[in-house]
Amino acid sequence: MEKELNEKLDAIHKLLMGNGKIGVTEMARRAFEYMQHQDKTRNGLWDWGFRAVILIFISFIAVRVGLK
Repeated sequence: MEKELNEKLDAIHKLLMGNGKIGVTEMARRAFEYMQHQDKTRNGLWDWGFRAVILIFISFIAVRVGLK
């Protein structure tokens, strides 16, 4: 019984901490930090989308003005 319990605990520990690979907890920590970083930076997906729309709009105006 105790041996089975220790084996299960070892398996859970390897899963969480990684067995020569990145574990579940490490991946979750990195994902959380990445999302916090994205919230702090101005390079979020919405920001880039807004910049693209403005760029297209300004380019359209520049082409229209340049043709006249």
